[in-house]
Amino acid sequence: LGVCGGTCAADADNDSVCDDVDPCVGNYDSCGVCNGPGAVFACGCTGIPAGSCDCAGNVLDAIDVCAGTCAADADNDNVCDNVDPCVGNYDSCGVCNGPGAIYACGCSMDGCDFCIGDYTGDGARSTADLLVLLSEFGCLSDCPSDITWDDVVGVDDLLAFLSVFASSCP
Repeated sequence: LGVCGGTCAADADNDSVCDDVDPCVGNYDSCGVCNGPGAVFACGCTGIPAGSCDCAGNVLDAIDVCAGTCAADADNDNVCDNVDPCVGNYDSCGVCNGPGAIYACGCSMDGCDFCIGDYTGDGARSTADLLVLLSEFGCLSDCPSDITWDDVVGVDDLLAFLSVFASSCP
């Protein structure tokens, strides 16, 4: 160190600190590591924080977008629930969370050879058909016995059935 009669045997990095007591014989890098490689990690001197998706500490949202704003995707279709036209699944008839093809000829009565009130399909409107209607009385959605097509099997359907009761189908 240039001290006459001093006890320092070496100062290899010329920092005026004797090597035997110098905490870093060499140079500190930009991350403060003695003789370190510098800012070589994803976030400079460190890696991405645990549980985060970027150096700012942001996390993945519900559709795996880093720092995204999607709070929920209940049906895992990669569409945020707040903008998803169907949270769930479309049935075979294209109805969100629907029951599928509930009519004998598919998704609707269109094109069906159907005789109102002939639930048994025997060509007559009989007591057997009345019993089918009564077994569905109170049904609130996609009800095969819903003559009035208002999504309810109720008094209106019973009255419509009684108006054709005991008559045969055309």
